[in-house]
Amino acid sequence: MVHAILVCLGVTSDADLARIWAGVIRDDFIHDLHGKIQRIDGYLGLIRELGERSGRPEAAERLASYISDQVALVSSAVEGCRRPRVYYSMGTPLFALNAERFEMDLVEAAGGDPVNRRIERAGKPGVNITPEEFAAFNPEYIFISGFLSAPASDYLAACRRMGLSADAIELGRVYTMPPGWDFGNPRWVLGLTAIAGTLHPERAKFDIAAEQDRFYRTFYGTSAAAVSGNRSFYRP
Repeated sequence: MVHAILVCLGVTSDADLARIWAGVIRDDFIHDLHGKIQRIDGYLGLIRELGERSGRPEAAERLASYISDQVALVSSAVEGCRRPRVYYSMGTPLFALNAERFEMDLVEAAGGDPVNRRIERAGKPGVNITPEEFAAFNPEYIFISGFLSAPASDYLAACRRMGLSADAIELGRVYTMPPGWDFGNPRWVLGLTAIAGTLHPERAKFDIAAEQDRFYRTFYGTSAAAVSGNRSFYRP
């Protein structure tokens, strides 16, 4: 995610990236990195820190302000809404993301109730849960991580093979997040907007395609349509 942020700040040369990374390693900056990226406010602080380290504080402030403004728009749109139960997993139904991961912060900011918060054990990056736990969660919406994902149709088929039942399964409310839209890359702000629009379509009426294009033009200098899909943590 450090590389992904630096790309959005306009740092693209190998020499500049090597110099900044050398400083990050030398100062043991990376030691506290994991904790900084599990909350939205921590991520914004990381952007500003990297802006100082890269000599691009203005670019960092532009990115942080863009994200802050979008978070505020989403928060305003979903304020006062009922919070539906949301389960966040990897590509298989019974592998749940950890309770304290960044994705849970996104779900809460988007107006959802992340049932993963009720899991008291942790793994890397999550834990296996039992069918009984899944049933007790009874999620109304399921999001599949953009990091290790599966098509929603395959995920639903796996749920049925395993005999899993939940409101989200019965209603087909299972969604695969695009890579980079929910963790690591600053594009998570697009994921936040998409999650809010999914959970509260009557209130969070955002044009996701237009917002994606605005983000790409502002921070990558190209249109979203000109970029082919990939799973890189830092490429557009």
